[in-house]
Amino acid sequence: MRSCIHFAKKKVSILRKCDLLYKRIVFPTTKQNNKIKAWLVLCRCCGTRLNPLMMCCLDCSTFGCLKHLRNAHLQEKGHLFAMSTCFGEIFCLKCDDFIYDRKIEKIRSEYQNARRKLLGLSLQHRWNPGRYEARLCRRSSLRLLRLLNSNNTGNSQQSIGGTSSIPGLRGLVNLGNTCFMNSIIQTLVHIPMLRDYFLSDQHNCKLCSLTPNSDLNTCLMCELSHIFQEFYGGESLYSPFVPNRMLHLVCFQFLERVVFGGSEKLNLFAYAFKIFACGSEI
Repeated sequence: MRSCIHFAKKKVSILRKCDLLYKRIVFPTTKQNNKIKAWLVLCRCCGTRLNPLMMCCLDCSTFGCLKHLRNAHLQEKGHLFAMSTCFGEIFCLKCDDFIYDRKIEKIRSEYQNARRKLLGLSLQHRWNPGRYEARLCRRSSLRLLRLLNSNNTGNSQQSIGGTSSIPGLRGLVNLGNTCFMNSIIQTLVHIPMLRDYFLSDQHNCKLCSLTPNSDLNTCLMCELSHIFQEFYGGESLYSPFVPNRMLHLVCFQFLERVVFGGSEKLNLFAYAFKIFACGSEI
């Protein structure tokens, strides 16, 4: 997904259409709008309704799957843009790709969260960086690429105090027979899906009902979010991390449930994934 040079010319008119489509078709929140979506979302060429890439033309409101709408409608009519009726993303015919626009994404997220709230699902919190933040991210990415290239060419890796400076590689202090907990933490912070989940603020600690207004929280998800932030962007990236708060939560919420006998590592690992599957209120 990328920005589009063709979108700017029709942005004003498309914004009005997007707002209506998000409300009535993509993320309906009323029975009437659900009926409208069920009736309208149908490919006029192949008759399918279940294709995840069902689209709506933003010029004439013709519905169809991406394959037929692109080949049999957009090209013939000279129309440029279509919207996914499942996810609300916008497709550009000239770019031949789904495109990104900050304002469209903000509107899409608002309607998506309204729909998720109605269904009792957790809200999506996406980070849309500004120009300054995007510049910092690019600099960090270039710095990481230079480090990786220096490794591939046999050069010495940049380090501070002899410690690797690649984000995510960080030691944990043993707090006294906490090897099993530390090994689970190291496993979790290097799972790509969990890393992306926590670093994109999908679990919003400020809105968490289990986190009181104090330094000590009672939510394992909030503490895991804190650990991910420390591993991938903390100020003390080159010193071992001390998981004292996690140990406190584990003692209260996990150890009392476990009968030790050599399987506590597996039990903790299973309990951690139960947290992710069911939410933090266990």
